Amino acid sequence: MRIEKGIKTPKSSSVFEDEGDMVNVRSQCGPIDSTSLFKYTPASLLKPGQLEAKLFNNLYTQTSFYNRERIETKDSQKKTWYTANLQLLYGLNEKVNVGMAFNFKSVVINGLSDSPLDALQFENDDNSRAVLASLGPQIKFIPIKKIKNLSVLSTLYIPVASDLESHPFVQHQSVDWYTQVFYDLVLEEHVRLFFEIDALYEIDTYDVLGESEFGTPVKAFATYYYNQSFALYGMAEWSQKYGDSAFGTLFHQWHVQAGVGGKLQLSPLFELELLYTNFVAGKNAGAGETFNIGLRFLRQ
Repeated sequence: MRIEKGIKTPKSSSVFEDEGDMVNVRSQCGPIDSTSLFKYTPASLLKPGQLEAKLFNNLYTQTSFYNRERIETKDSQKKTWYTANLQLLYGLNEKVNVGMAFNFKSVVINGLSDSPLDALQFENDDNSRAVLASLGPQIKFIPIKKIKNLSVLSTLYIPVASDLESHPFVQHQSVDWYTQVFYDLVLEEHVRLFFEIDALYEIDTYDVLGESEFGTPVKAFATYYYNQSFALYGMAEWSQKYGDSAFGTLFHQWHVQAGVGGKLQLSPLFELELLYTNFVAGKNAGAGETFNIGLRFLRQ
């Protein structure tokens, strides 16, 4: 799961398994049966022939930021980024899934009293832009055969639009190699813990040696399954960026965000997710908040 953030631009994030090569949640977690989408955790792989489509809508807005002294500072404008991240994943075999990912982004810079929903007007002018920003292939696999609740998802996002760093800033003009390591475990009958450790390498296509950056987001989720169709969760993330950036130091940027969310199974094939997060601390990072809606389709 990926969540947008940052002083220049947000970056996005989100948060089940079966018999055989997937963790048998039914035997460990009472409320989850074989017809529930909740059995497919982020750490699980699809079965051969299964298809998963996930659309995660992230709206990040800020009116202040954390400076280099980690002090929250008011901004003179409201800055909002909307990201629609679409991921299509196919079960190639019991050990490997393959797919594609797409990032559509819309940004608007307006007055402090204006609505962040203005980003959903998808306009293109001096203070707003809407564009298909990047896309790329992805692969998901189990790195250690005996640890079936541990998996790796690696995606290569390639920019498909030009001048993404011009005003208004959409994102870095970079090729992003984003690798996510997922691990989950059942704490007790209704509670599951989920951990994610990421590695994000932003390869600047303008100046590879001067502006490329490396990030290591770490996320933790605690989920309570109320019944077969509904679950609540809390999450926290710490993310550090490294590199010789415009801020001038190796450890130039970090942030902490926390939030609460819920998942609702609408039908045997569809799942709805809602998530709110707030950036509670940081350095050279945005001090905003996110509003997220996720939709998931799984062809059994």
